[in-house]
Amino acid sequence: MGVTGASSPTLRDALASRHQLVVLDNFEHLLSAVPTVAELVARAPNVTFLVTSRAVLHLYGEHQFEVAPLPAPDDRETDFEAMAASPAVSLFSQRARAVDQSFRLDARNVGVVAEICRRLDGLPWRSNSLQRAPPSWHLSDS
Repeated sequence: MGVTGASSPTLRDALASRHQLVVLDNFEHLLSAVPTVAELVARAPNVTFLVTSRAVLHLYGEHQFEVAPLPAPDDRETDFEAMAASPAVSLFSQRARAVDQSFRLDARNVGVVAEICRRLDGLPWRSNSLQRAPPSWHLSDS
């Protein structure tokens, strides 16, 4: 966030009169800033905060939504169509294409993608880490 406290007049005052959405992603890494967010929530009643976190923040008005794992192919599955139809593999492929438009799921890389999805426990937000993956990553079994 780059802010040491909600008492920072710039941020507090800027948000106080606005109607907007503030998104804070992966907030489990910034738990020490929970009091800052709590103060901002209290002082900016027209601002909606969307916070993703693996930890509960215990803020007034907080609503928790569990994100269930997506089904990933069984490690014994070898059929390309069955693995490609897996929701976890499908999401992974979509995110990989967003990073590298030349990415195509095929018989050569589907086994590796399925294994990555299993290791990510089918959790959708972990697939989003592909957005930060270097474009030089190439997935193949060979």
